Amino acid sequence: MHYEKENPIVDPYQQEHNDLFKAITHNEPYMEAERGAKSTMTAIMGRMAGWSGQLVKWDEAIESQVLFGREFKDLNGEPPILPSADGTYQLPTIGKYKAI
Repeated sequence: MHYEKENPIVDPYQQEHNDLFKAITHNEPYMEAERGAKSTMTAIMGRMAGWSGQLVKWDEAIESQVLFGREFKDLNGEPPILPSADGTYQLPTIGKYKAI
């Protein structure tokens, strides 16, 4: 099977702007927040599964209290994850990292 390019080729970034501007000029609702939140959570779940080597289910991931780094309260403080003395960052060990 061969993939056929769209004709004309549509730039997805331009299309996103076109949709937004159309909604604004036609006074129509335009809500992409839920889709963005779900796609972000899907990426987080992928990281959780990859780092832990575990099957991660949506509800378990949403309820998880495990942090990927220290909590930070403002942008002027210390970063939540710091490098080791040699300048490298510690990598998670698959099977030892707790994702949930």
